[in-house]
Order: sequence, then structure tokens, then C-alpha cells
Amino acid sequence: MSRPKRGSKVLDRAQRRIAGLKSISPTLDLGNGVTIDNRLSFREILLRRIAVCL
Repeated sequence: MSRPKRGSKVLDRAQRRIAGLKSISPTLDLGNGVTIDNRLSFREILLRRIAVCL
């Protein structure tokens, strides 16, 4: 029997938030350094950390 794929609630939530922000504007800047590009880099960091734990 195959093992279930390991998931992350935080990563899923981050991906949904990024999709929501992109639907408003692809270049949205919320101030204080919060942009879609920053959110994407945070998501990439989470993906790498999860991959290391596997």
C-alpha cells in the first residue's frame, strides 16, 4: 500500500492567499514590504523546508 502524500496546512493556506491576492492585482503592494513576490518567495521557502523533512 502506498503512503499518503505529506501535506502542509500552512502551505495550502499560503497558496490560497497568493491566488486571492493575484485575483485583485498581479502587482499588488500592501505596504511594509508585503507584495505578491514576497509571498511567493515565502511559499518557496516552505516548499524547500517540507522537502527536507521528507
